[in-house]
Amino acid sequence: MNLNNFFTNCCKNTTIYQFKKIVFFLIFLIIVPNLLISCSKNNAEEENSPIKKRGTWEEDPTKRARKAADENPLFGKNKKSENTYQFGTSNVLWRATLSSLENIPLANVDYAGGMIITDWYSVGNDSKQQIKIVVRFLSTELSPSSVKVSGHLRTCNTITACNTSLTSDGLNQKLKIKIIENARKISIEDNNKKNKID
Repeated sequence: MNLNNFFTNCCKNTTIYQFKKIVFFLIFLIIVPNLLISCSKNNAEEENSPIKKRGTWEEDPTKRARKAADENPLFGKNKKSENTYQFGTSNVLWRATLSSLENIPLANVDYAGGMIITDWYSVGNDSKQQIKIVVRFLSTELSPSSVKVSGHLRTCNTITACNTSLTSDGLNQKLKIKIIENARKISIEDNNKKNKID
């Protein structure tokens, strides 16, 4: 005879065996409903969560950047437009700024954030003075208030001894005017091309 069967038959009528049965039954009654309730709560929380899954993650960084730029209210695509533009080509101010800064090395170009930052570059033959320019886009309208230009002037007497200060308002204003003028030219050229096509 199996020892387990012997123990079960022998102790069937004892209080310990009955106590074990009651304890297991109570544990079963407590644990199973709680598991079911917690599962249903998790499903309800996922459905009501403000952070919902938006689909699959795009692995291509170029496509993610293009999507972010298109969804940005400052530089996004015109939803009513039937034209399909390449990344950044639909914004006249953006194109005009890149055109105005074409001879200057760029350190950071953030289309989605609406900012262009140049690298430090020397003015003329003077290697002791260097300038860094920051262009911020405040709106897509073709006006001087849509662009903010600021700059920093770094003067180095030695490699380790450098002083940095803000550039003059006159220099910032000249660059802003150049950007707006280029933007107007580009806008006129785009309209002429569009009229020829139509």
